[in-house]
Amino acid sequence: NGSHLLLQGCFKEGSKYIPLDISGHGRSVEQDVRACQSRCLNVLGCEYFSFWPHDGGCHLSSSSAKIVADSSAVAGPKRCTKGKLDSKGDYLIMSTLYAK
Repeated sequence: NGSHLLLQGCFKEGSKYIPLDISGHGRSVEQDVRACQSRCLNVLGCEYFSFWPHDGGCHLSSSSAKIVADSSAVAGPKRCTKGKLDSKGDYLIMSTLYAK
């Protein structure tokens, strides 16, 4: 189920994608990181999202976006792959830690 995939993780803590917004889709406020990812999945042209747990801010980015450091954000792809690892080969942080 979806929760199992999120436990395995595909979110990168301390990161965001730039540029932040794709044309016609600015910042929204979402309940948690999963809701932000779901928004990305449902927007044409969105490949990545950036989420700020402290205020629920959710931004969508295209496939040309680059990942950069941001200590207050969590970033990820529009779709998690089961058992996805980050670039260092570590499983990423469980999304439920970021629920508002």
